[in-house]
Amino acid sequence: MADNRETMAGGIRIVARSVVTVAAVMLGVSIITFAMLYLAPGDPADILLKSYEESAAPEALADLKRDLGIDRPAYARYFTWLKRAVVFDFGRSFKTGEPVKDIIFERFPATLALTVLTFGCMVFASLGMGIAGALCRDRLPDILLRVFSILIVCVPVFWLGLVLLYVFSLKLDIFPLLEKRGVAHLILPVVTLGAAASSIYGRTFRAVMIDILQQDYIKLARVKGAPARYVVGRHIVKNAMIPMITLWGMSFGGLLGGSVIVEKIFSWPGLGSLALEAIFCRDYPVILGYVVFMALVFVTVNTAADGVCRALDPRIRYGALNRG
Repeated sequence: MADNRETMAGGIRIVARSVVTVAAVMLGVSIITFAMLYLAPGDPADILLKSYEESAAPEALADLKRDLGIDRPAYARYFTWLKRAVVFDFGRSFKTGEPVKDIIFERFPATLALTVLTFGCMVFASLGMGIAGALCRDRLPDILLRVFSILIVCVPVFWLGLVLLYVFSLKLDIFPLLEKRGVAHLILPVVTLGAAASSIYGRTFRAVMIDILQQDYIKLARVKGAPARYVVGRHIVKNAMIPMITLWGMSFGGLLGGSVIVEKIFSWPGLGSLALEAIFCRDYPVILGYVVFMALVFVTVNTAADGVCRALDPRIRYGALNRG
């Protein structure tokens, strides 16, 4: 009974620390982003007026600044924004006047669909590459996979996307260029976004598996005559997954952020293209809301990945409870 109470108390402490960490990270992200926007060149009011007329009169510029709330000191604007952001109110877009929250929620499903599909393909591809490379170490399949992974990592994402678009959409007409035809329109963006990550994590998984293959308990299992499939699945892959879960969790946020270029290349109506549009017109509320929201998703996914690692590895779970 006492052990259960201690375990519950330790779990509560871990959750409390996670909440405090998330809050601290979000506060830091908001401060840094707001400061960078404040120091960035360009006046959003001037840019907005010039998009409607050739020259902006000083009186109209002053009125627009007052309406947008950017005529006040930076610290006052930040604290006003922070009080609203606590209840998930990121203000209104300078360009359209719509609530930033509504714009983000409207675009987020498209980015989430692209990221989740890319993430799933990346996990399976990295698992396959890692297992094949470790079990065929220094043989032809392993050498080919290593050469392929190096080539893919060296290729810029935007160049890969443009080449795939040119070859498979313009020349071969296999995949749609702009119109949507079921899931076919997702294949090229997923390949572009996940190719480099799959190669990197495939090599990482290979290295982890090779290290585990040299452990004494693996050698003992083989000496005892355990089937190779059982040894690989039950001992090697399972133990190799623990460090990979943390890396995959971090990559999820990277895929979300990396989708900016891919969405622009393939005209994908997600948050990435929204962020680029907001940057070009200095739409500060949208930029700030986008960065903070993406940071929240990133931190949440990583916290969940840590929880999965604790559930899979008792050493991590009990070590965290003892430190608590």
